[in-house]
Amino acid sequence: MVLSQIPDAGTAAAGHVALDGRRMSVADVVALAARLSALADPGLTGLRPFLADGPSAGSGVMILEYAAGGALAELRTCATPATLGNAVLSRGVEEQASFASQAARLTLRAAPAYRQVLAGELVTALRALRQHALLPDADRPVGQAYAAAAEVLSMDMADRPLTGDVAAAAALLDALGAL
Repeated sequence: MVLSQIPDAGTAAAGHVALDGRRMSVADVVALAARLSALADPGLTGLRPFLADGPSAGSGVMILEYAAGGALAELRTCATPATLGNAVLSRGVEEQASFASQAARLTLRAAPAYRQVLAGELVTALRALRQHALLPDADRPVGQAYAAAAEVLSMDMADRPLTGDVAAAAALLDALGAL
């Protein structure tokens, strides 16, 4: 789901209802998706905790879990429906004011948080695949996504800041969504 592709709502009321639904859906998807945590769990993957390289005290992708948690908090805040707002305006002549502009602002605010979660998951998934030495089938979209990500994301598994990796992964999202 791409937040920037807003359907032609026809009216402001329908528009903000559509935006509210989009934001709530994204927040639900991110909240239900425990992919990043699952990939960092050695009980599920057979890999080192947090996909760390080297000693067991390595942090690996641990910080990405915290970043995803912060992004989820932002998405939950943004998921509050603007539709709940109501105001009587113009000395009582207009009984309902649309909060479409608030819905649009909340949607614009939610989009970067959603991209941050997806980018962190991409970095984590690629790291797990590399540690397992797994190569997805290049003829399938997942294999094409792997190849595109592997081309731009560092192979360095050492404990280090992952900000650059997440930024590079975020830059790939639109292209990967087209696969």
